[in-house]
Amino acid sequence: MKAIVVGAGETGFHIAQSLSNQGHSIVVIDTQEETLEQVRNSLD
Repeated sequence: MKAIVVGAGETGFHIAQSLSNQGHSIVVIDTQEETLEQVRNSLD
């Protein structure tokens, strides 16, 4: 499944992490570049 997660805060991060762990392809959208970088580093 492909999923888009809007918002990389605590809830968005956990949703993205869960979907990623299940093998889904995800895209995370957020206005804060620093927050996106943290998500990118955590989920790669």
